Amino acid sequence: MRARHGISLLETVVAAGLLATVLTGIVPLATVAVTAASRARAQVLAEQLARQRVEQLEALTHMRTGAGVISDVDTRLDGPDFVSGGTGLTPAGVSTLDADTAAWCDLLDEHGTALGACDAASPGARFARRWAVQAMDDVDGCVRLWAEVRAMPPRRGLVAAQAGAVRCAWSAVRP
Repeated sequence: MRARHGISLLETVVAAGLLATVLTGIVPLATVAVTAASRARAQVLAEQLARQRVEQLEALTHMRTGAGVISDVDTRLDGPDFVSGGTGLTPAGVSTLDADTAAWCDLLDEHGTALGACDAASPGARFARRWAVQAMDDVDGCVRLWAEVRAMPPRRGLVAAQAGAVRCAWSAVRP
């Protein structure tokens, strides 16, 4: 009887067939996992960008003094740098959430970096962020703040992310 050394061609073909079968089952799972992770990242980033805009709106001056309520109605928030010449906390209602409205919308790249206003074309834009300020008629000196972020172009599985807050002008003067 002769001793067998090495691997026969038949064993190699069978092993290659088993490996191909296993990989055929694993590759679709990996593809699904990568796609789900990408969507989750985009959704979390959109939610973070919406909250960020609400926090930026809350940081604008809005206080009550002896002369009445003072609000920042001049800061422009739709560019990479906040400058004067914008709308600040000017109440405009929630209609600014329905369409890209000048001074109420900005574009962001895939990392959340501001690219500029929605009225300017930006090929690297992946998100459009809109916000609204609405005066609360029932509470003097308070405004409702909203922000909404949508993917550009709209992607399957990614819904708009929203954030909101209420900002009231508290007294800056002690009675």
